[in-house]
Amino acid sequence: MYRISDSGAKKKVSPWIGILLLAISVILSVFTLPFGFLYGILHTLFKEFIKGIGEYCMELATVIDQQGNVIMQHLLNLLWIKGADRYLFGDRDETISSALGKNQDRNTLSKFGKLIVWLLDKIDPNHSLNSIEYYVQRENTILNQEELEKLKLELATKFTNVDFGDISFKITV
Repeated sequence: MYRISDSGAKKKVSPWIGILLLAISVILSVFTLPFGFLYGILHTLFKEFIKGIGEYCMELATVIDQQGNVIMQHLLNLLWIKGADRYLFGDRDETISSALGKNQDRNTLSKFGKLIVWLLDKIDPNHSLNSIEYYVQRENTILNQEELEKLKLELATKFTNVDFGDISFKITV
């Protein structure tokens, strides 16, 4: 596990940090989320009435959906999708519906995945396809250093003055 510093350098982080941060976040959530939720409902109700409550609930539903995408990624990847061109669940910035829509578009849903899409479409027509978040693209593979260098060389022949974070080079087209 790596953490990117402000300078862009990768710093190795102990896996125990992730375990400790998860434990702290679960404990804090158990004690603080009920108060935050109650305050959010009351605040929104008095400020914006029912319209505001609907928007607030939609925001909460999206966040819970994103959490579900991360927490259940391995199970969803096993049960809801198939094929080599499948789009994997698990991106923390993406909803389950968006990943379902991307797999529906690629025709990589299993029978169970198609059933889920069908149920969602009964509630909200074309829900999964309309939920696709095009700016989120999950990486399905991790490159080793040799593959990364090869990719840099390949891209370097096609792009100039492009900054891809810690990878910079010029286009020679």
